[in-house]
Amino acid sequence: MSETSANMPARGSGVSRLPIYFIIAILLSFAGGYCAGKDMALRDNARDAREAAAAN
Repeated sequence: MSETSANMPARGSGVSRLPIYFIIAILLSFAGGYCAGKDMALRDNARDAREAAAAN
């Protein structure tokens, strides 16, 4: 083992990666919520357009 590799921290320590995983989880949650909300809005608008066309 070389001297430089002995001084390096262990690869993959869980404590240092925890904030990164937390941020990624939050971003994925926001993206999923945005997509689900947009899909619901598009369906509502399409239903309203069908009802308006049927009324005329």
